[in-house]
Amino acid sequence: MEPLLTIQEAADLTRLKVKTLYTYAEKEIIPHVRLGRRIFFREKQIDEWVTQCSVNPIQQELIK
Repeated sequence: MEPLLTIQEAADLTRLKVKTLYTYAEKEIIPHVRLGRRIFFREKQIDEWVTQCSVNPIQQELIK
């Protein structure tokens, strides 16, 4: 099992604020693990989530 990241470690990794991560976890926007009242994250799932949030640029041909 891979080690779990704390909310601060996940914030450092994603460059999001801790408060934002708490909000995303509460709204189930970001994958997380809840153990009691504490929230943890798996680095692999965070990487996949960021990849899914990526926006691909529009092709130049479609802009003209």
